Amino acid sequence: MTTTNPAAESAAAAAAEDTPVLKETRAVPETTSMVEAEPPAEAENLCSRSVLTAAARGTALRDEQGEPYKMIGSISDITESKRTEAALRQSEQENALRAELLRQAPVIAAFHDRDNNIVWANQAYEEATGVLLQDIVGKKCYSVWNLSGPCQGCPVLTAIATGKPSEAELTPQNQKQWTESQGYWLSKASPVRDREGSIIGAIEVAINITERKQAEASLRETNQALLAATTPRAIFWPI
Repeated sequence: MTTTNPAAESAAAAAAEDTPVLKETRAVPETTSMVEAEPPAEAENLCSRSVLTAAARGTALRDEQGEPYKMIGSISDITESKRTEAALRQSEQENALRAELLRQAPVIAAFHDRDNNIVWANQAYEEATGVLLQDIVGKKCYSVWNLSGPCQGCPVLTAIATGKPSEAELTPQNQKQWTESQGYWLSKASPVRDREGSIIGAIEVAINITERKQAEASLRETNQALLAATTPRAIFWPI
């Protein structure tokens, strides 16, 4: 003989109606997202005073009606990656600043390969030669200066050959086909090496010393004239 409790059966039925039935039919990563966050200063570890950067990724699972009912996610420590990225950005900014300073330097500068071809030159080089930068790159240094061959005692070639810094004054007096209009230059060069230590070219800077040389020549002429004017002359009287 089975007895029933109408009140209990009614309560069970009501509870069954209120309980949703979920069927996991698919896992659709429609709401996949990633969040990177750095904790505020007050969240620092008070012992090590270290701050972690985390990347959080999450995917929502949905039921057959498309409603989200579960979230699957992960959190990754990307602190070192972020530090590396920051260091790389800082390095790139510093290199860009150095390159810009060299480009706008008031002295001519150029990088030559082992065959004396100009790989890079700055703005002052263009102004000194009257040749556009895009026309300078790839040409022999001496051809840009309208010379038939390398300068005598060229410091660039010397630096590449010896592996040591070299310098020389390039003037109309010690260079063939070098006219006064091209001026007087003090050229300095240092070899450039790759990571294996092999010389791949030389960096050259040159300073226009035309005014200094002209002043020195003028001073010599003045000194010679003064010396001639003050030198005693022997006077012979006839007897």
